[in-house]
Amino acid sequence: MINVSWFNNILKGLNKIEKYFNISLVLVLVFATFLQVIFRFVLNSPLTWTEELARLCFVWLCVFGSSMALRQGKHIKFDYLTNKLLRYKLNRIRAIIVNILIISFLIYIFVPSLRYVESMNTIPLAGTSWPTGVFFICFPLASIIIVLNLVKEVITDMYLLFQDRKGSKV
Repeated sequence: MINVSWFNNILKGLNKIEKYFNISLVLVLVFATFLQVIFRFVLNSPLTWTEELARLCFVWLCVFGSSMALRQGKHIKFDYLTNKLLRYKLNRIRAIIVNILIISFLIYIFVPSLRYVESMNTIPLAGTSWPTGVFFICFPLASIIIVLNLVKEVITDMYLLFQDRKGSKV
């Protein structure tokens, strides 16, 4: 097999950064929501920026969380029938085809999503005056991580498929 340990090391680093980034998003989300509740209901003086910050953290957490879920195989998928009906090799081929389709779609929408982010940067948010593009830049960023993880998965599946054809036990 081709030595791709450098690729695996890069992915491990990216995935670790993504994990800690998601943890920090949860913490900021909870803190911003807590501040909003305290200032709105206890001090009767609501803050304007906490709601937007919490919403931003929630959107980013959903997008980067879906990247983590996909990588860990925890994403919602309907594979009960394919696991029961297809043999091991056919199921692996199906997984390779599905992953290649997802990679193709994410590559196809990457440049248009960057253009959309750029166009949204002209519109400021009401509470923070940040450009609206900060909400949407997470989609191209997460798609890079998803594509890299899926490429690794496709390479691994193809290697295991060809190893299995040679008579090796998988």
